[in-house]
Amino acid sequence: MPENSRVWVYQAERTLNEQEASQLKSRLTAFCEGWNTHGNLMPTSFDLIENQIILLAVDESNLGASGCSIDSSVRVLRELEASLGIDLTNQGKVSYKNDQTIKVSPALGIKQKVLAGKSP
Repeated sequence: MPENSRVWVYQAERTLNEQEASQLKSRLTAFCEGWNTHGNLMPTSFDLIENQIILLAVDESNLGASGCSIDSSVRVLRELEASLGIDLTNQGKVSYKNDQTIKVSPALGIKQKVLAGKSP
């Protein structure tokens, strides 16, 4: 994807097992192949990082993602949440890497914990 692509980051609170990751990749591949705005296909891509972090990107250089097209991506993510039993769309969390493991914590109060020398 070009550097000026629009990117959304979604974080699962846990690492997906291989079967779950395969299901997610299959669903997002199908979605990206048909993602469109007002009937026009958009160049899109996604990446699943360490079976926990999803990067969803769209090249808006020719077509901007409309509200309806963005809503359709969120709808797919909510379907995945329900089928996999994970939380992806809650924006009130922060991811960080600790001992080679991705940790996800509520964003609320994280600054105070870090300043106090505590692990989030």
